[in-house]
Amino acid sequence: MKRLLPLSLFPLVGTLFLGACSDQGTSTTDTTNEAPPTTSESAPAAETTQKETLTEKAKKLTEDAKDLGSSAWDATKEETGELVLKGKDAIGDAADATGDAVEAVKEKSADMYGAVKDKSVEAYGSAKEKGAEVYGNVKEKAVDALDAAKEKLQPETPEPAQAPTDLPREI
Repeated sequence: MKRLLPLSLFPLVGTLFLGACSDQGTSTTDTTNEAPPTTSESAPAAETTQKETLTEKAKKLTEDAKDLGSSAWDATKEETGELVLKGKDAIGDAADATGDAVEAVKEKSADMYGAVKDKSVEAYGSAKEKGAEVYGNVKEKAVDALDAAKEKLQPETPEPAQAPTDLPREI
């Protein structure tokens, strides 16, 4: 098996690879003459600057979120207000339509009641007249039948005889 790189070059290749991937490897300034910063002096300053920058970004994001939330709330209130007004209008229209329908039903019912009442009064009057006529006819027939029955039940009897008035009264 043939190796492409000798084992002795691996540490050098690893260092070059890591340098190419890090921030220092991409820097174009020459840092060979500069002394590396001491951790005790620059670290707190850099950390403080970084915290201040993050704090400012967080404040900015918080303000943006508040503005966005406020805008969303205002839009929601406006839309809800419009929907409530539309709902009120729809309910009012429905109430008006229902009231109109109820009035129409009342009028129609009153008309029907009047017509039925008139027909009922007419029918009652007609029935009353017919009943009186039938009653009169039945009464006449009943009287005729009664007279006929009386004649058949009573035999023809002569007038009762009168006692003679010239008879002496003494005996």
